[in-house]
Amino acid sequence: MTIRDISDPSFRFQDRDLALSLGKTEIIKLNGLLEQNGKWSISVTLKDRYNFELLTDSNEYESDWLSTSGNNAAHVSQRLGVITDYNIKINFTDEVSF
Repeated sequence: MTIRDISDPSFRFQDRDLALSLGKTEIIKLNGLLEQNGKWSISVTLKDRYNFELLTDSNEYESDWLSTSGNNAAHVSQRLGVITDYNIKINFTDEVSF
């Protein structure tokens, strides 16, 4: 049984650590299966492009000027070819009770 299958390229993580590491994800798939023991077996797939986009909004990371400055420095390095962007795929599973 699929609980949710999202393919929205504009999805953004709000948590600071996830927002800084993943930013916008291209595809998120969340599948759940109710097991015989009453727990849910959850599978998650994230696909993203590891890259740095120029941040022009000062509130992008809750007015965190250090994170914004670091991101923008990495963006310049990426544009100069010092950092190369690439695709990533993260899969994980978990078992949860509700």
